[in-house]
Amino acid sequence: MILTEILKSEGKFMTKKYIFEKEGKIAESVFIDRGNKNILCISSMFGCPVKCNFCASGLNYFGKLTKNDILDTVYQIIENENVDNNKKLLISFMGSGEPLMNISSVSGSIRELSREFLNPYFAISFSGSRINNLSKLDDLNDLNLKLQFSLHSPYNYERKKLIPLTDDLYKILPLLSKSPFVLEINYTLIDGLNDSENHAEKLSELIKDNNFKLKINEYHEVGDNFKKSTNDQNFFEILKRNKVCYEFYSTDGVDIGAACGQLKTQKIK
Repeated sequence: MILTEILKSEGKFMTKKYIFEKEGKIAESVFIDRGNKNILCISSMFGCPVKCNFCASGLNYFGKLTKNDILDTVYQIIENENVDNNKKLLISFMGSGEPLMNISSVSGSIRELSREFLNPYFAISFSGSRINNLSKLDDLNDLNLKLQFSLHSPYNYERKKLIPLTDDLYKILPLLSKSPFVLEINYTLIDGLNDSENHAEKLSELIKDNNFKLKINEYHEVGDNFKKSTNDQNFFEILKRNKVCYEFYSTDGVDIGAACGQLKTQKIK
């Protein structure tokens, strides 16, 4: 992987987008210094085949990163940033790509990275495509690993419109409940799409029934088709009324296209 460009954000936290090239394909990853910890947001694919229609990563897909590609990406960022090995380090597979569709490269790189750093912890974000591959992570249960499932709608038929390659919720939820890892449900509020009172009530029911942790993500607009929710405060009030605990999360690097849902890939011309 050849490092071709580094973009620096002017936001609250020091955030940089790293752009790598391999054989005419682009992979983007992000480094964030949050003071008490460093975060690496790593891609597992050149773009993404799942084609979520609210995410920039799904605009193109040119294949998977190998385990060595992933490791090369991480090591180059670590070296360039002169990362202190005594500081908390989160290596998060939340860049472009669906980790469960590249499970051998992702799990293999996590195992090797766990031996390279003093106290790393890991996160894997997935949409539910190839959900049976979730069990292939079980041999990493000795590591500090967190799973984040991208829900985005509590209604199965609606999810499949938003996330074309996802498996059905009735198949996904039982597997999540059996996972040995800490699990968070990611939910991004999009105006007029998944932020109604009915959505809030149904989401509350799902979270409480399964005892899941809930993280609400700010939507970072991609194109003109979808907008940030204008009903978010009402949505939050319904969650509170139903005694659902949640965390609201806004990612860094929006100004350089480095926030959640903004990473993409393209062929170099």
